[in-house]
Amino acid sequence: MNNTSVTKELRRESRNSCNMNVDVFVSHGGDGAAVTPVFRGRLISLSRRGAGIALDEVMAGPTHLAYGPMESDTLRLTLVFHLQEDDGSLRVDTRPVWLNKEQNADIQPFRIGVEFIDPLTTEVFRRLIRQYS
Repeated sequence: MNNTSVTKELRRESRNSCNMNVDVFVSHGGDGAAVTPVFRGRLISLSRRGAGIALDEVMAGPTHLAYGPMESDTLRLTLVFHLQEDDGSLRVDTRPVWLNKEQNADIQPFRIGVEFIDPLTTEVFRRLIRQYS
C-alpha cells in the first residue's frame, strides 16, 4: 500500500478537489502572531475538517512550515483564503498531519495535509467549494 492510500484511509471524510491560491504562514496558537513570512500556496483539496496544500518551499529561515507546527503545542500553520468581491479573507488555523514531496511539473513539489483546529461550518465550506472548485 502506498503512502497516498494510507493517507486517504485516515481521513474522516472525503475531500473535494480545488484549485485556488492561499496564503500560508506559521503563527502562535495563543495570540495568532505570525512567526514566519507569508508564503503563497495552492489549495488542492478541501473538506470541512482539513485540506491539502501544495507549496514551492517549506523552509522559512529556521522554521519548517510543516514540521514546526507538528512538533509544537503552540505553533499553528495558518491558511488565509481570499474571498470574492468585498468579503475580505478568511483565516483558518491548522495542524499539519503529513508532508510529501512529489515530482510533477504542473504543481508545486511540496504537499502538506492539514487538519483544521476548528472544522469549517457547513456554510463556510459550501461557500469555499462554490468559489474555488
